Amino acid sequence: MLIPLALSLMACTTDQDDTGADPGTTSSMPYCEETETALERDEESPLGFAASALLDALPISQELDLSWDDGAADTLSWAFSPDDASVRYVDSVAVYPDTGGAAPAIAVICIPYVAVDGTLDLVSGDGRLDEALSVTLSMSNTDDVGSPIELSGTIHQALDGLSGTLDLDDFVDPSSYDSASLWLDSAVSSTGAFSGEVSAQTEATDGKMAWAELHTLAWWGDDWE
Repeated sequence: MLIPLALSLMACTTDQDDTGADPGTTSSMPYCEETETALERDEESPLGFAASALLDALPISQELDLSWDDGAADTLSWAFSPDDASVRYVDSVAVYPDTGGAAPAIAVICIPYVAVDGTLDLVSGDGRLDEALSVTLSMSNTDDVGSPIELSGTIHQALDGLSGTLDLDDFVDPSSYDSASLWLDSAVSSTGAFSGEVSAQTEATDGKMAWAELHTLAWWGDDWE
């Protein structure tokens, strides 16, 4: 999938503070303001569940089928070790700054969640993944528009300095991009099911034109397509 960078850069700028506003300026862009409250692992959150409701359902370790985009069939061993002292409720509220002038007509959806930091171990049978990642697991019982769903958790993590042998150039022609970034997207359910993918975004320029392309490198789990 090709994405013109001129479009993607409209949604984000550099040198911003936590609110999304540039230092020294007043931004009219709406944003989500988050407030954290520490919780015990077994303490019920304002969302009506405790972190333990999901954490206790996760297997100590598990091996799954893993598919690579180059056609290779593989296995993935995974485990999540939570830091119970980091459990917290994150309230997220939409803020629409009043700058006294014109403001973008953008509706911001801010979903509160329960978070816990921990270590996610990912090891593939072929050695391309051999990682112990410091991640944050975000847990919620609502979807991205606030509708009730089964309790689940998600992890979105940039992949920098990988320990395994994964090489993007095995999947993408190195002459086709100038820079690249890799990341992990995954989800766990209250049944202990784990699914996800490893993806990459490559970027390139050609004269006055700049673009980005998304690539799915690997995926696993019955719930991930």
